[in-house]
Amino acid sequence: MIEFVVKDRRMRYYPDDDVITVRAVKSGKDTKEKIWIPIKFSSNGKGYMKCNLAVEGKYKNLYKKRLIYLAHNPKWNIFGGKMETPAVEGSEN
Repeated sequence: MIEFVVKDRRMRYYPDDDVITVRAVKSGKDTKEKIWIPIKFSSNGKGYMKCNLAVEGKYKNLYKKRLIYLAHNPKWNIFGGKMETPAVEGSEN
């Protein structure tokens, strides 16, 4: 399990089951009951899986592959950067 944050939303990625959960929120704050809700993804018609999730009070379309990338690369800006392939050691540009 990998825990990560998208702005004000706490999430968990379970790589073995390929499931992403989000912490339940009430009135803009995490619930005290520590409830984690599985995110339901749907196809956008082009083969990408997306969800519609409230982040900082506004609903955003978030793609599953970008959330998984963020889980593995927490310093990456999901809203402003393209995903980069890590450099291979020993290779020269």
